[in-house]
Amino acid sequence: MKKVIKFLVLSTAIIFASCEDVEPTVFNGADSSNPTLIGFSRDSYNLEVERDGTGSVDVVVNTTTLSTSARTYTVTVNVTDAENAAIPETFTVPATVTIPANEYQGILTITGVDNGLVDSNARLFTITLSGFTNESVDSDTSTVRIYEVCNIEAEFTGTYQVTSAADPVVGDSRFIPNGIYEITASSRFSRVLTANPYSPGYPQGNSEIEFNFICGNTTLSAAYTTGLACGSAPEQYVGVAPTTGGTYNPNDDSSFTVVIRTNPQSPCGVAPANITYQFTKVE
Repeated sequence: MKKVIKFLVLSTAIIFASCEDVEPTVFNGADSSNPTLIGFSRDSYNLEVERDGTGSVDVVVNTTTLSTSARTYTVTVNVTDAENAAIPETFTVPATVTIPANEYQGILTITGVDNGLVDSNARLFTITLSGFTNESVDSDTSTVRIYEVCNIEAEFTGTYQVTSAADPVVGDSRFIPNGIYEITASSRFSRVLTANPYSPGYPQGNSEIEFNFICGNTTLSAAYTTGLACGSAPEQYVGVAPTTGGTYNPNDDSSFTVVIRTNPQSPCGVAPANITYQFTKVE
């Protein structure tokens, strides 16, 4: 989930850096002569709705400059994925989002309700910002995934040993290399670890890999494009969650599994494969 700009607030300064930058350019956000960029902080968000209950997610809108007055932008909703379209009766999106005066961020809180219509299959809708004046847009659209979750009692955080079978396409490399990882909570029902996919044979750099605990099953929160390719199929080799994922015990976080589907479009002349990753807590 890459962004053109990264936000790092140092006192009143914001540092911008890209892969092409040799030295980062430093912007003083209080200087009105500097350009203003605005956008969502992430490409996608998870709206987790408890079974027979509700849920919410805070969507962050970032800007690069300060203003002495509040700035309000229009938010529109679009449901375009016919196969996995979110049901309008299950979510509410405010019509506007406001960045308060003298702040770099605004919060858009989206709420969800089960209504007997939400299940463990993620359904999608997009949100789009508009109503700009002189701002330049970094990322004005983001995808929201709404799905059902069930209460978990165990923490599912800490140090875990991760092991799996070798990937049939890239030999002994793995989407999550065998090793010990620190798992942290990205939300009540989601966990994240940092790994270098398919290293050491195909080092792509570290990525945050997020997975969800959804009423007895674990799934990746999104597809991950690794940059690996076969012949004329660039970046087609990705790790995604299959229809049925791994398993966990909501009351015991000593171990759980995550299933990842690799090579889903078969560009390498090899059929897709489901690979089970075993997570075992290190005491």
